[in-house]
Amino acid sequence: MTPLNPGDESDGKKLAPVKKNPVQNDYLEDLNSSPNPHPRPLTPPLPEDKDSKPQVLSTACRWRLSLSKRPEQQSTFQQTQSPLFECLPTEVRLLIWEHYLCSRMLHIIRPNQRKWRGSHKKIVGVLCSEPRNICPCSHHCWGLIARRPAGNCITPKNYGSYYHENSEWRLDPRRTDFVPLLQTCRRVYFEAIDMIFQKNTFLFNHTDTIIDFSNTLLPQRMNLIRTLQLGFPDPGGPSWNRCCQVLATKLLGLKTLTIHLYPHVTNRLDYWLMPLHQIQQPTVFEVLLIKPWYLDPQWEKSTGLVDAPFEFSIVDVQRRSFLKTMDQTMDETMDETMDDNSHF
Repeated sequence: MTPLNPGDESDGKKLAPVKKNPVQNDYLEDLNSSPNPHPRPLTPPLPEDKDSKPQVLSTACRWRLSLSKRPEQQSTFQQTQSPLFECLPTEVRLLIWEHYLCSRMLHIIRPNQRKWRGSHKKIVGVLCSEPRNICPCSHHCWGLIARRPAGNCITPKNYGSYYHENSEWRLDPRRTDFVPLLQTCRRVYFEAIDMIFQKNTFLFNHTDTIIDFSNTLLPQRMNLIRTLQLGFPDPGGPSWNRCCQVLATKLLGLKTLTIHLYPHVTNRLDYWLMPLHQIQQPTVFEVLLIKPWYLDPQWEKSTGLVDAPFEFSIVDVQRRSFLKTMDQTMDETMDETMDDNSHF
């Protein structure tokens, strides 16, 4: 039997030629399959660099870009019909946004894994309720698990986790819910987004949280952070070195940095202090060490203190062991019980 070609007739029927797409565009298929494609950025694009040379694209890349262009022209409404933008000058609107969004202390934390499944990479911001003069590692609003149960570094340390005890953040009235204001319109977002990072204090209680936090934000947002505080019980190791690298390279606008360290034993300060030398941008840089059970007698000769970009100090506070405190509490309870039984 002779094979049929396109255009041949068989039983009065004509076989139509099979049309083939010359390019399999997986990029377009991914866009079309997305349930909620994001057609444009939230903020206007950055100005083009005049000194940069145009990038030469391959034929296949140019083909995909031409296919991915949307036929309709996108535009942003200036909201001139709104009295908020029509009647109020920009300076007044910025004061309104600043009053609502700024001058806060924000705990950047991880939710408790026992309450949030798969939350090991989740980062949550919680509004701090402590006065500003309280030591950053002693805030009660960290929760009993994640903080040192101390007031200004004068009571014993807690070896707890960095997971935040107050992780019911969706029901927590102290949560930092900035999203509703930013979602009102694109113009409000553009006017208010930067000041959230510029005019708030960010508090951390673990180096891993700083590292993951830097991976969740755009680089330009990280560079807007001006004030940061870190209270950490166990400096040293790869996580500490990586955290110092993040503070030095990803927070280029950092102006005030406060670090409180409260380890149990201090053998060599060099391992902790030398990674901090790469952080050069803060104008106010303070490192405070809460005196541990053992401190190297030669700590003043540490090379980490030579030409240090920070002001270093050691706080000698009275500590008591956790077990001793528990025994004392149990003894007091037994005495009260015996006194009550003596009446019978």
